[in-house]
Amino acid sequence: MTKRAPRDAREGPPSIPFRSIADATYDWESWLSPEGELLWVNPAVERITGYGVEESLAMTGYPLPIVAPDDRPRIEQVLQSARSGSSGNDVEFRVLRRDGGMRWAAISWQSFDDEAGRWLGFRTSIRDIHERKLAESRLHEALAVAEQAAAARQAFLANTSHELRTPLQSIRASAETLLSGAVDDPAAARHFVEIVARHAERLARLTQD
Repeated sequence: MTKRAPRDAREGPPSIPFRSIADATYDWESWLSPEGELLWVNPAVERITGYGVEESLAMTGYPLPIVAPDDRPRIEQVLQSARSGSSGNDVEFRVLRRDGGMRWAAISWQSFDDEAGRWLGFRTSIRDIHERKLAESRLHEALAVAEQAAAARQAFLANTSHELRTPLQSIRASAETLLSGAVDDPAAARHFVEIVARHAERLARLTQD
C-alpha cells in the first residue's frame, strides 16, 4: 500500500461535502485525523450515547471513554488499524451511555482522502444493534429452555416406560397362568388374581400422576 502524506493540520479542517446529509444520517458517524483526533461527529452520537456533539469533540481519547471497559481493548485495536490506513466492518462492542446504561453497537471504519489524494484520516460509522442483540439473547434463552424441556420429556418417557412395563409384565404373566388352566387350587388362583389387582392399581396411580 502506497504511504499517503497526512494533511497538514495548520491548513484547518477541510470542508465536508454534503454536510447536511451527514448530520442527518441515522448512524453515529465520526471523522478522525490521521493521529486519531476527532474532527467531526454527527448528532446521532447523542441518540446512541447520551453525549452531545460538543461534549464528544472535547472528549479526551474519543471514543474510548464511551466504550464499556471490557470492550475497550477491542476498540483500541480498531483505532490502531484505522490509523494505519486499514478498513474494517462490524466489530461489535458495548456503548457506555452517559446515564450509565449499556447499548450494543457495531463499528465500521475506512480511510478518508480528499480529491487530491491527501490522507485526511479515517471515518467511523457506528450502528445501534441493541435490539438485535436482545432478540438474539431471547432466542438463545428460548432454545435453552426448549432443550431442557426436550431432555426432561425424554427422561420422563424413559422412566414412565420402565414404570409401566413392570406391572404390565406381571399382569400378563398372572393372566396367562390363570387362562392356561394350570392352577386348580383356589388359594393359588386367588394369589394370581391379587397380583393382577395390585399391579392394576399401580398402573392406575401412574396414569393419574
